[in-house]
Amino acid sequence: MSVLVLAAGTSIPDMFGSLAVAREGQGDMAVSNAIGSNVFDILLGLGLPWFIMILWRGEDIEVEKGDLFMNI
Repeated sequence: MSVLVLAAGTSIPDMFGSLAVAREGQGDMAVSNAIGSNVFDILLGLGLPWFIMILWRGEDIEVEKGDLFMNI
């Protein structure tokens, strides 16, 4: 539940920014704002924890294809 609230809290300001720009007639900036924000959130939200874990463990983390399917 808290992840949902956190996701909404970070996406709502981006939505208002996109709406403001779209009302000014710059729809391409509104779409790029939404896509760029989501790409940044995904890359930071997935990449940073893995990077911290690798630094903390001091070794590479191997994920096999079968293990990845089972975790999803």
